[in-house]
Amino acid sequence: MKVIIDSGNKQRDSWVDLVQVEDSPNKFKFTDGSCSWYEKVKPGTYLVRTQSNRSGAPVFFHHISQSLAEKLQLLSIDLAYEIMDNIIHDGENSALDMVLSLQEAAEIWKLDDSTLRRAISSGRFSPDEYRKTGRNYIILKSAMERVYGKPE
Repeated sequence: MKVIIDSGNKQRDSWVDLVQVEDSPNKFKFTDGSCSWYEKVKPGTYLVRTQSNRSGAPVFFHHISQSLAEKLQLLSIDLAYEIMDNIIHDGENSALDMVLSLQEAAEIWKLDDSTLRRAISSGRFSPDEYRKTGRNYIILKSAMERVYGKPE
């Protein structure tokens, strides 16, 4: 298993890491909060691994889509931790709603993406609220709401 995002270097009540399965199909222990089960997972699959910060605490895994795993890798560890923690408690859809591509944000707020690019370059967003990925950006929904208000 390859650790992609390691939150263990921070003092927290629990560890939440992004991992990718590397070897032949392995069994991992999953939970939905009310029950747990073992499931085989194929190599290349991304998972969120969680463990309470206490000796002997069990390790559990949660599914995550490749697209969200790729977005998380562009964020700071603290922000990625917050989103992964959201996945554990509220499911992936709530976490996906927290991070938008610039094109998604422009569509939701009915703005041109060039308007958002200018807002980024002029400093209206703090550096921890967005990330550039090649020629594209991802941005936090909360940052969009802070700058432009709730979408109509």
